[in-house]
Amino acid sequence: MLKRRIARTALAIGMVAAAVFGLSPAATAGASSFKAAAVHGGGASATAVQVVGGMTWYARSVGLTNIHLWVTAGECGSWMVAGYQGSTLIDYRSWTRDYCAPAGGPQSWPFSDITLDGSAVPGGITMIEVEVWDHSHSGYQRVTCYRSTSYCS
Repeated sequence: MLKRRIARTALAIGMVAAAVFGLSPAATAGASSFKAAAVHGGGASATAVQVVGGMTWYARSVGLTNIHLWVTAGECGSWMVAGYQGSTLIDYRSWTRDYCAPAGGPQSWPFSDITLDGSAVPGGITMIEVEVWDHSHSGYQRVTCYRSTSYCS
C-alpha cells in the first residue's frame, strides 16, 4: 500500500514538472529531424558545410539531439539555432567560431543535446530556424521547422 502511494506521488510530481518546464510531448507532431547545408555557388552545388540532427517537439520547448556539423575538406563553417513564437525570439544557441576541416579530408564535430526553452511563454516555441554558414565562400542556408507540420523547409 505504501509503495503504491509513493509511486503515485512520484508520478504526479513528474507530470507536474514536465508541464511546468514544457517537457511533455507536444499535442501535434512536428518534424523529427533537421538538415541545413550550405552549397557552393556558380553551378558547382557541392556541399561545403552542413548540420544535421534529431528534433523532439515538447509542449513549449524543442529538444535537438545527435547533432553533427560536417565540413568538407579545406572549408570552414559554423551554425546556430533559434526558437520563435511567430516573429518573437524565445531562445537560441550560436557557435560562431570557425570549424575548419583540413585540406586532406572532411571533418565532423558532434554537439551536446540542446533544449530550446519556451516554458516561460504561453504556447511556447512554435518554430525553429537552423542556419549554417560556409565561411570560406560567404554562403549560408537557413531551414525553418514548424511544430504544426511534419517537415522543415
